[in-house]
Amino acid sequence: MIKNPSASVSQKILTTLGIDMTNKNTPASTGIDLTNCVSYFDGCNNCTVKDGKVEACTLMYCETPAEPKCNEYANTGADLSNCTSYFDGCNRCSMKDGKPEACTEMYCETPSQAKCLTYGS
Repeated sequence: MIKNPSASVSQKILTTLGIDMTNKNTPASTGIDLTNCVSYFDGCNNCTVKDGKVEACTLMYCETPAEPKCNEYANTGADLSNCTSYFDGCNRCSMKDGKPEACTEMYCETPSQAKCLTYGS
């Protein structure tokens, strides 16, 4: 018996066999605030976020999920054209052409306000 007719064919087969491949690491269950998040990692999959809600995720299976986190926070509207070092609310990033180029990947429970840390000449 198929329990969820709207699931993909592969998920229907796995569910019928009693195999649950879904990841239970939802932002609500992990306490992660997605207010300014645009890209979320649930421990196995990367997801797009819009208006603080997960919209779509990759559907990869992983045996042991990693720590869920927000991968990227939205620009808060600050002018970053001359910014050389940026803080996205959790991580420090180097900048190139007004956009974060490389960022640390630290987890933080509650993101702070994003801001430019240093400006170039």
